[in-house]
Amino acid sequence: MRRFLAPLLLAGVAMGQDPRTAFPVPDGPVHALARHGDTLYLGGDFSRLGPATGHGVVVDAVSGAREARSPAVDGAVLASVPDGAGGWFVGGRFTRAGGLARNGLAHVLPDGTVDPAWDPDVRGGEVRALVVQGEFVYAGGTFALVNGTLPYPRLARFRATGGGAADRTFRPAPDGTVFALAASGPWLYAGGGFTAVSGGLRRTHLARFSLAGDGSADPDFALAPDGWVRALLVSGRYLYVGGGFATVSKKPAGDLARIDLVSGALDEEFRPALTEGFVYALAAEEDASAVWAGGSFALASDRSRGHLLRFDARQGGRPDGARVTGTGGRGEAVYTLAVSDGVLYAGGSFRDGGDGEDSFVLAVRSGNGAPVPFRPAPDGPVFSLAVDSGRLFLGGDLASVNGLSRRNLAAVDLRSGEITPFDPAPGGPVHALLVHGDRLWAGGEFEAVNRGTLSRPGLAAFAVSGGGRADEEWAPVAGPGSVVRSLATDGRWLYAGGTLLGPGGLPGWRYLSRFDASGTGSFDASWDPAPDGPVRALLSAPPWLYAGGDFGICGTGGPARTRLARIATEGPGASDAAFAPSFSGGRWGSPSVRSLATDGLRLLVGGNFTTAGSAGRTYAAAFRLHGPGEPDAFAPDLDEWVHAISVDGSRVLLGGRFGPGEGHGAALASAEPKGGADQEPPAPALGPAPTVNALLPTEAGLVVGGDFATVGGDPRPNLLVVAEERKRVDALGSDTPPARR
Repeated sequence: MRRFLAPLLLAGVAMGQDPRTAFPVPDGPVHALARHGDTLYLGGDFSRLGPATGHGVVVDAVSGAREARSPAVDGAVLASVPDGAGGWFVGGRFTRAGGLARNGLAHVLPDGTVDPAWDPDVRGGEVRALVVQGEFVYAGGTFALVNGTLPYPRLARFRATGGGAADRTFRPAPDGTVFALAASGPWLYAGGGFTAVSGGLRRTHLARFSLAGDGSADPDFALAPDGWVRALLVSGRYLYVGGGFATVSKKPAGDLARIDLVSGALDEEFRPALTEGFVYALAAEEDASAVWAGGSFALASDRSRGHLLRFDARQGGRPDGARVTGTGGRGEAVYTLAVSDGVLYAGGSFRDGGDGEDSFVLAVRSGNGAPVPFRPAPDGPVFSLAVDSGRLFLGGDLASVNGLSRRNLAAVDLRSGEITPFDPAPGGPVHALLVHGDRLWAGGEFEAVNRGTLSRPGLAAFAVSGGGRADEEWAPVAGPGSVVRSLATDGRWLYAGGTLLGPGGLPGWRYLSRFDASGTGSFDASWDPAPDGPVRALLSAPPWLYAGGDFGICGTGGPARTRLARIATEGPGASDAAFAPSFSGGRWGSPSVRSLATDGLRLLVGGNFTTAGSAGRTYAAAFRLHGPGEPDAFAPDLDEWVHAISVDGSRVLLGGRFGPGEGHGAALASAEPKGGADQEPPAPALGPAPTVNALLPTEAGLVVGGDFATVGGDPRPNLLVVAEERKRVDALGSDTPPARR
């Protein structure tokens, strides 16, 4: 019986629970996997690890703790607004929400599920702004079609109930992007990058339309900011306008202006005087006494202050003394603001919430800017915030909230999905992991580990238990810039492939080296196969070491071998004269071997090639483990690189960047021993344009690591565990496993 059954389930999911939130995911690609008992180690290029929530999530407005159910939006959420009944309308750049097809616009119900009926089906662009007024939801953005086929570009309104039908009588028709919307009295205000509306009426960047009838533009409202409008806010008797402009009505305005709603004229007494950027977001104190502005700007009179400022609404827009730290880094911005119960919430691309932790969102007292203990800890930029009755909808280009900081190397309990205290924090990407006994080796592109406190260029060792402090005794000598991409051990020696500078203090670069696996990790200078290019894959099969990579020559004291060599571990490192494989072709550049595995009898090889020996072999091949180097019948039909090979019982699992084919999806496939496609795919479909870098079969399920965003159409980036059998699912964890710090 095959170990993995279809349909396959995500590990960590109990019966009836939400499969998207049960196992943590990293915020960047996974390059390597290893295990020790029930502990899974993952290495890659990431900074956080947390539950898979998708791009929009409901959190507690006081603590930031997420609610149990998330709508699982598969793309960026750019706008959100309360529906008035405990839910939210959300818009952005997505195609699925709550497991349903939803293009650009969805209705999240109070329980976190997605309204199964309401589907405006916005296509040809994204939704950037939303406002609810009466029985309608107004949406602005870059879209071209609504309800699937109706041409109502960039600004439309939909029934807030039922199926989300567009109102065909409402046709403002701006000719450019709508970034911001606000409603007051009988008018809908729109700001953006347009220059004309309503069939050709000139309106530059700002217009207002009648909420009644066909949405005709007000012919008397023509203030013409000279740059894009990105934010609108109605507070008291005023409309506040933010963006990237210098003038309004040809009068100085400096990115933030105020319009008197009674007269329709620019308030020339309101002069905050901003510079060097844009205003992207606006929010008002609940008594309308002050206005907060967020963006990428600076204060003209004090360039050390910017990105998030509070202005007195009664004294000409003078900035007050409220200072918020952590939002003003170069290249960073505040994109969204919300005020509720005396608290200001700010979201954006800023990486420091004021206390040294990555943030993207913060909360302060709206009266004075003093921080409050609100920490949802999203793993990506926040573009939209909407508060309703103590609950906050948080949307953006993110995949997780309530996660933990874990830089490039982390550990997770395979059965519970709990993030362990293991936190070695190497300073750069990890490309290779290897467990032997009670030790974990990590290789990669780092100079130091343990948050920069211990120098370990490219290679470090850790105990499999504890908090991830590196072994201070095992300290192989390598120079700065060393990169390790592959590891193997025979128990006595640790073999490291990549590009190592001066291992053991010797001059120059080496692409394959070995170190004592115990003691101090001393370098063995007597063993030098001398490949002339990077070694990207290693497999120990005593008395041999198989090495694959980009080299054209490999082997001291024996015949040269290209791309794949069998090297003696005794003596100087000679290649085996009896093993003479050859590779040619490949989709990109020269042929390369990127992955090696064995089923005990054969050497399985993946990489970038279309011919192995004299036979056509597209990106994967197999050789007898102790044979002469001619490929056997194993010939899976793939169309691009294989980065990972693993053996699971009678099946060969392959991961890479190949496209879908017969019996397999993109980037992940399984093959029968002779190379034919296994008709039971090893996991749900990955997307979009996925790459699989690492595969690890375990008793708990198949672990898949790589660079992907969705699994089966739902958001679950970079890490997936596919349950072994349906009967095991109950033992694999809870919906919200606690994280051990």
